[in-house]
Amino acid sequence: MLAIHCGAGRHSQDPVKEEEYRRTCERACREGLRALQRGGSAQEVVVCAVKLLEDSHVTNAGLGSALNLEGEVQCDASIMTSQVSKEGCLVQGYAGVGAVSGVSNPVEVAEDLLRHHQQHALLPLGRIPPLLLVGEGATQWARNRGLTTTTNPHSLITEEASRLHAIYTDRLRQATTSSPQAKGQPALEPEVCDTVGAICYDRQGRLAAAVSSGGIPMKFPGRVGEVIALTHAHLVNSCAHLLIDWTNRLPFMALVAGHITLECGQIATLLMRTHRRWWGLHAAQVVRQLRHLLATLAKFES
Repeated sequence: MLAIHCGAGRHSQDPVKEEEYRRTCERACREGLRALQRGGSAQEVVVCAVKLLEDSHVTNAGLGSALNLEGEVQCDASIMTSQVSKEGCLVQGYAGVGAVSGVSNPVEVAEDLLRHHQQHALLPLGRIPPLLLVGEGATQWARNRGLTTTTNPHSLITEEASRLHAIYTDRLRQATTSSPQAKGQPALEPEVCDTVGAICYDRQGRLAAAVSSGGIPMKFPGRVGEVIALTHAHLVNSCAHLLIDWTNRLPFMALVAGHITLECGQIATLLMRTHRRWWGLHAAQVVRQLRHLLATLAKFES
């Protein structure tokens, strides 16, 4: 099973944009399901789906990402996996890239890092390969590994991204030259939060989640967003551990619970912007809530 999303923003405020998002989600779902039906692993399927989302001009990931202060595309992406080994142990994996430029599909670079570790492959001279790369280091890794990169950084910039950057640049200029009271006023739309992601549960009981984002508009160059925070990976893996005994009986609920965790950081960010007191929402609390959900489902099953 596969579930995807195009972000936590309020896209329904724009009917035209909402329809574009729906079509994009449908295409990503179809491609992901084809990969799953061909026998692809959960890890391969989420990467397939997220790459399609990154290639879409309507999402804030890969092509068409929000531009930073200097008008550049810098993206973050990560991938997380959990499965139970033959010995009954929970095997977890995580890798990510941050503030990477010139890469069409950041999630592909994150998966390549993860695969390197899964194969227990050392670099020349016995060096331990990285799990997390940022900036030029991530771009260089992609080039060295033969992944899709571009020599023209402007090829990832869309007309819509340029239009919004011009608007935000003007707002920023006004905010920095106006009164102290005006400087503290928000210049960006609070609903803009369009990280894309996918989560898949395959027939072998493997759970994988992948996320990708262009970050917030007008971010400082080199900013690394919540997408690659290890806390999110740990939360997904914690939920997978809670759901081990349930996946054979209620795989759909395993998928839903995992998908809830996929956007926990995004939702927490939105809550922080609107209600600071909600920033106390931690992974442990969400896991406790999911534990309660599973206990309730157990009652229904019995």
